[in-house]
Amino acid sequence: MVGGICAGTLALDWINEKEPGYPGAQNYQDVPYAIADGRIVSAPGSAPGTFALAYLKTLYPQRSSDLAQMRTLFAKEYAEGEYAEAS
Repeated sequence: MVGGICAGTLALDWINEKEPGYPGAQNYQDVPYAIADGRIVSAPGSAPGTFALAYLKTLYPQRSSDLAQMRTLFAKEYAEGEYAEAS
């Protein structure tokens, strides 16, 4: 299993550039969330939540219920809007 997020995706890009005929080259997607393809997971630095979920789903496909709960927690954080400063 290989995962890359933020600048870590540069290694995945290096494979694409340095390995002529790399079979995954046509699967590149420029999107704001994590992408998983078999045992490779990548995401932009702005998507740590979906990266974590995609990575864990790849490692533990039998734990879908637990991962659904985690997704709900992540969504709640973003849905609440602005952060609160400590008093």
